[in-house]
Parts: sequence; structure tokens; C-alpha cells
Amino acid sequence: LYNATSQEAPRGAKAWPALSSRVNAGFDAVDCGAWGFQANCQHWGTDIAGGENDPVFMPFDGTFDSCVIQPENTPYAGVALQATLLDGSALYIGHMRDAVCDTPQGAPLDAGAQIGTFRSDLAHIHVQLIDTGGNLIDFERVYNGY
Repeated sequence: LYNATSQEAPRGAKAWPALSSRVNAGFDAVDCGAWGFQANCQHWGTDIAGGENDPVFMPFDGTFDSCVIQPENTPYAGVALQATLLDGSALYIGHMRDAVCDTPQGAPLDAGAQIGTFRSDLAHIHVQLIDTGGNLIDFERVYNGY
């Protein structure tokens, strides 16, 4: 992914992961009520609004890793897709109704391809990026700088 201090040009394409451009909560949001279970009450991703069965799109080119079905009674409820991006960073998109979970591990996922759908009861997806050093990074900052 794009690194503002790097001279290397970004590789691959990009696409916003939802029909809506509304961000419900950004990476820098601090709310000890909603995500107080996370270190320093820091929100660990970007929440993007959507409606029932709206498509969820792959934001960058990458490869499929896995899907995880999170229990309904947890803050992570829903289907989560995990992928590896071209630079080796990890992408996690959670709170979906369904996803392309039958995709073979390592199969390419192109930016803009539909990878899942929204669920109306949560009305958002949660997008996280983890760099190759294992650090959570701000999806919006990376997307806007890509």
C-alpha cells in the first residue's frame, strides 16, 4: 500500500468498499462506551455505512485468505473476510451478512469485486488494515493516499 515516505508507486487498483461514502466511525475515534474493550478505547478500524444487502467491494487488489463467522453476541458479529494485499499487508472486513467464503485460499480478489453484503441490523462494515510489521493502520488515510 501507499506509504507517504516511500518513493515506490502504489501497485494495483482501488475501490471504495461500499455504495455509501458515509463513515460512521474512523480509526482515530475514541469511545469507551462503544469500543472500551479495545486498548485505550481506540477504534481499530473504519466503519462504513450501508443498507440491507448492499454490496461490499474489495478495496484493493489482493488474495483471499479466509472467512470467519463471528458469534452474534460479540462486538465482532457477522461474517468477516480476511485477505492479503499486494504489499503483504492484511485486510479484514467484518460485520457482513455473507461473503465469498467458498473462494480458494490464495485466489486473487480484484479491487471493485463484490466480496459480500451488508446486514441491516448492524448497518455498517468494519474495515481494518494491518501492515507487514503487524501494526494496525488507518484505512481511510491509506485509501486517500493511494
